[in-house]
Amino acid sequence: GDVADDGVEGDEENPMEAEWGWSSLVSQAAVPAMLPPLMRVWWIAARVDGRCGQLLGHAVAKGLPWVRAWMVSLVVWKGTDCVTEIPELDPFLAEQSMGRFLSISDAVRELEELLESVSDSSNGIARELDGCEAEVRFVAEVMKYLEQRVTQGVASAGHSGAIHPQAKAQLGSLVPLHCGHNNSFADNERQMLIHHLNNVGWLDHRAITLSKPEYEYAHDP
Repeated sequence: GDVADDGVEGDEENPMEAEWGWSSLVSQAAVPAMLPPLMRVWWIAARVDGRCGQLLGHAVAKGLPWVRAWMVSLVVWKGTDCVTEIPELDPFLAEQSMGRFLSISDAVRELEELLESVSDSSNGIARELDGCEAEVRFVAEVMKYLEQRVTQGVASAGHSGAIHPQAKAQLGSLVPLHCGHNNSFADNERQMLIHHLNNVGWLDHRAITLSKPEYEYAHDP
C-alpha cells in the first residue's frame, strides 16, 4: 500500500494515529471494546475532537498548557457556534459517524457506559480501573462539564442570559485546520476556507465549486 511520510502504511493508519499511540493500544486487543477499562478511558479521551483542528490526544501529548487551550477553544468557538463546519470537507466530522473520532457528547456517553459496566463487574470497580477510579470519574466529570458549556453557550453556564450578538460578531469564526504551522493546506482545507470566505461575503459564490476530496492528514514536523 501507499506509505505515509512517517513510514506508516497510508491504507492502514494515518500519521495522527501512529503519532499519538492509538496503534499501541489497539495492538494489545482485537477491538477497542476488549481493551482493559483503563486503556479504554484513554482510547475515548484521545479521540475527542476539540473543533479546533486538534484532538484531545494531541493536546495531552504536548502538555497541560495545550490541554487548557484545547478546552478554551472548544468552549469559546463551538460553544458560540462560530466554527466553520462542513462534514464532507472535515475528516474529524465526517468520521465521527464511524466512531473514528468523537464529539464531546459522544465521549461523555462512552465514559458513562464504561463506568456503569465496571461498576457492575464482579471484579469490583477499583480492580477494573487499577485503583484509578477517582481519576477516571474526574475525567468523566470534566467531559460532562465541557459538554454543558458547549451546549448552553459561553455565557449561560452558571450565569443568566446568552452571549450578546455583537460580542459573537466580534469573535469572528474559526476554520478548523489539520495542516499544522508549516504545511500547505490540504485540498479539503482549501475548500473549507473558500466556503468560509464566501459566507462572509469576500468571494463571489458563483465562482465556487465544492467537491468531496480525499482527506489528507498532516502534522507539524
